[in-house]
Amino acid sequence: MQFHVRRAVPADHEAITEVAFAAWIESYAPIFGLEYVEKNVAETYTLSRSLADITHKDGCYLVAIADGVVVGFSWIIVRWRETELMRLYVTPHWQGQKVGTALLEAGEQFLRKNGISHYIVHVHSRARDAVNFYKRRGFALRHMLRLGENLCFEKWLTDDE
Repeated sequence: MQFHVRRAVPADHEAITEVAFAAWIESYAPIFGLEYVEKNVAETYTLSRSLADITHKDGCYLVAIADGVVVGFSWIIVRWRETELMRLYVTPHWQGQKVGTALLEAGEQFLRKNGISHYIVHVHSRARDAVNFYKRRGFALRHMLRLGENLCFEKWLTDDE
């Protein structure tokens, strides 16, 4: 299955929301329930919020496209104090097809190009697939938050990656 990664544009908002909802249903509905997922996605992916994120001057919002359809997305934000991978979601059908890895690698290319060698990501401890995904890609546990529910992973980039 073929796909490519590109920078997100405002017209991607609706497709990004659909990917987020599908990924959240798969990963978080078993943990938190469907009502929580619906509420969280509705609050997180409003049009105004998504447009602000996509066009943020200090961020890198990427989408993975297959046959003209968004099948995954990621968003890294560079802050004065710390750079963070805020989101990385792939439609369940495309998980395991290297889409997440391609999004991560494209984001890391952006970081290297901008002289950034370190970033973090927060993951819910019960989202085992996500925890394992980040560990396999060189992230190390930095610390736990909120009574061990949320994990903070970090990754130091090297020039040879």
